[in-house]
Amino acid sequence: MNHIPYVMNNNQKPVLSNEYLTHEPEPFLNQQTEINETDPSDQSVQMTVTTEEQFLLLNSIYDGCLNAADDQHTGSLVLDYLTEYNEEFDHYVIRSNPEAEKIFARIEAVKRIVDQHLVQAYHESQPKSLFGMAGIKYAVGDKKLVQLLKKVIEQGCEPLEKYDCEHSKIIVKAFNETLNQFDKGDLCSYFNFPNDQIIGVNLNGTQIFIIFAKLMNQFVERIYQLTQEQEFKYQQKKRMDRSRYQQKVATECVDAILAEHSRIVVVRVDFRYGKLQDPSLSQVKEDLSTCLRYIKRTESLNVLGYCWKLEFAEKTGYHYHCFFFLDGREHSQDIKLAQQIGEIWKKVVGSEGAYHNCNLDAHNGKYPEIGIGTVQRNDLDKYRILIEVIRYITKRDQFIVHKRILEDEEKERELIDKKTYFVRVFGTSINKKVVKKKSKPTVNTKQEGA
Repeated sequence: MNHIPYVMNNNQKPVLSNEYLTHEPEPFLNQQTEINETDPSDQSVQMTVTTEEQFLLLNSIYDGCLNAADDQHTGSLVLDYLTEYNEEFDHYVIRSNPEAEKIFARIEAVKRIVDQHLVQAYHESQPKSLFGMAGIKYAVGDKKLVQLLKKVIEQGCEPLEKYDCEHSKIIVKAFNETLNQFDKGDLCSYFNFPNDQIIGVNLNGTQIFIIFAKLMNQFVERIYQLTQEQEFKYQQKKRMDRSRYQQKVATECVDAILAEHSRIVVVRVDFRYGKLQDPSLSQVKEDLSTCLRYIKRTESLNVLGYCWKLEFAEKTGYHYHCFFFLDGREHSQDIKLAQQIGEIWKKVVGSEGAYHNCNLDAHNGKYPEIGIGTVQRNDLDKYRILIEVIRYITKRDQFIVHKRILEDEEKERELIDKKTYFVRVFGTSINKKVVKKKSKPTVNTKQEGA
């Protein structure tokens, strides 16, 4: 199932967002497309096709990104590749993100090594000669891996300024231990001559002579060794367990509500802050708690339950994805309900705040499958789509962490004097009146605030 991420600018004009862009997509390279060549650092594509064509093109191009495996998804990057709408010239501009491209390349390389159990990039193509090592020749063992390694080295293996993840840390450490004595330009050029000898310089000034293929094998072997260490495996397991738990709890929330209500209205609203707002993490959490409290106290809204997900993006800062489940016997106009909830958010955070009415997009045909709006208990197809959409949100569990989050966590940790503190990015709540005594949902009804 395809899902289309989006944000809203301050005037509430829909803007399509994308996960990442590694090259100018071929469909754009036509007479209707202008490539910005005035500034090499501004890797942007300006499209002058119609809005409908723009939308279809972008959705198809990023289909693979948006449907990535659970362990590849991230909340911190999903909005960092934006197609920004320029009202003056009536076009979208796709902007590249070099740091994002670096970290995705590192992730792909490490995953290739782990998934294929690779400990070398090149293999010996002929046995040793009678005269020693001179007869050894190397051939590419895994073509895809060699391509990834070249890309990673070309991009540079230094720590990134804004993003981090366990895969990136492994690349940086392995590079520093095996390849740091060699010039990056030399390393890149030798991929065409893997059997040639490359020269490096130790810290003490002495020279290193080694066959390039053998050197890259050392690099790959060290990466593989690091992936087998307890810390890496622990971080992988912790993140996947958290994602599965979030999905489990969210599903139980929906199931408990549908067990007592044959018809519900599902409203999805994305909350965010304005461009000039830069709230602290504690303020972000407080704002959601206040907003949810006001929503529950609003008599015209019979909210049966909800779930929320906190994410952070470089372009948009902290933002929430929220699902609200309302009594279908009392409510039907889901677009107006989403608008009403969004306006409560703006009252809490100020007029600079913004929200995105996802139900409006659903009615405008922006989604191939719709899991929001009115959902009947016996409508298994719509239930499946709803659960899938929630899964899509919950699985993006800050796999690639923006360092702003780490900094905010540290500040919060010092503030409350808790060494094990971490940002809670997900929560659910069910109205206590919904769940009868005879039903036994396992959902935690106490998870109400941020």
